Amino acid sequence: QVKLLAQVPPGLQFDSFPGPLTQVLMNIVNNAVVHAFADQQAPVITLTAEPASADRVCMRVQDNGCGIAETDLPRLFRPYERLEATDRTVEGTGLGLSNVKRLLDALLVSLQQRGQAVAALELWMKLDDRTTRTESVRPATPTVDAAQLLALVRLRLDALHLSAGIVTLRVSAEACAASSHQQQLFAMHARRDP
Repeated sequence: QVKLLAQVPPGLQFDSFPGPLTQVLMNIVNNAVVHAFADQQAPVITLTAEPASADRVCMRVQDNGCGIAETDLPRLFRPYERLEATDRTVEGTGLGLSNVKRLLDALLVSLQQRGQAVAALELWMKLDDRTTRTESVRPATPTVDAAQLLALVRLRLDALHLSAGIVTLRVSAEACAASSHQQQLFAMHARRDP
């Protein structure tokens, strides 16, 4: 059982996109839970947050797990990589979501420019044993939230029992009209992010 500690000053507030921020934190914590504590008897993950300046907050996630070898750091965000410290009994694709994120970002920009949202994603994979596989991911409601879509894709990929490694990945979207609230978020996002 992993102990999770939060060290956050009372009353700390900041303006952010809570969905993506939550997803980033969940992915980091989940990665630690799955990969960091193979031989740890008292696993602990600590989340800290503190003001970094008048308009910035610094957040850290630390654990007392096995860490990442310095030689593995350059491979950390490389697609299809599973680092040596990873427990090989834990299933996964080694995709790291880097390619899915790159493809999804381009799709979302295109959809936002047309005032549309994602109703479903289709993932087409060519495996190194020359077979292909198609998987579909459908959010509960149409969305333009990349973090939500990536979480759904990750869950789907983690559940797959592939016969071989992924050689080619194509992501396509089934689009629908974005809601008026989503349209407002598009406009606000464009103003906040240069």
